[in-house]
Amino acid sequence: MENILQNLFAPEVRVCGKWLKRYTLWHHLLLKAFQSPFLSEDPDERITPADVLVAVSICKTGWPHRPRFRATPRSLLWEGFLLFPSTFRKSAEALHSWARFHSEGPSFWRDTSKTGGGLTAPEIYSLVYGLTSKAGLSELDAWSKSPGQAEAILATVAEMEGAEIHFCDPQELEEAAPIQPADRAEIEALARRDLGEQRAEAFMENWDRNHAN
Repeated sequence: MENILQNLFAPEVRVCGKWLKRYTLWHHLLLKAFQSPFLSEDPDERITPADVLVAVSICKTGWPHRPRFRATPRSLLWEGFLLFPSTFRKSAEALHSWARFHSEGPSFWRDTSKTGGGLTAPEIYSLVYGLTSKAGLSELDAWSKSPGQAEAILATVAEMEGAEIHFCDPQELEEAAPIQPADRAEIEALARRDLGEQRAEAFMENWDRNHAN
């Protein structure tokens, strides 16, 4: 699915008994601040049950609030459940996939050469500033956007202002361009197919006049 549509229809997910709706720029910044291993692309980085619970608490926190990591009977219960390998794996994979879906932006606008946790903290602030200054969003709305949505909105604004960026790969657009008719006979056949007999005749008369000069 095209990245923008993938982000638009990004799912909610239930992890450790809590529903997570949208993965936002605020969540991404908090995970950065707490050095969450969920943002690491190091294959040797180990994720623990505690990391899952911390990430869930962060992703339930809306801007401008800070997450609370108080031990509760519910969190202690889930910490025990996460000791089972199957439960832990299912929870960690669900959380990671959910964040990834919400982070998908325009594939040819984003710098795909970066590695290691995606957006940096300065880039997150740049997106928020862009949403407030260019798109006119409030701070609450800006921080509540997912990374993918923020990139798509700012890419649209930039394109409207004349920037040479595209949601589609120009090469793909060129490859998908319709084949142009080679001669008059093909043009007439297409005109009769799409316009009907009478309108096709009028079209061809006009075409002949233009190409006679």
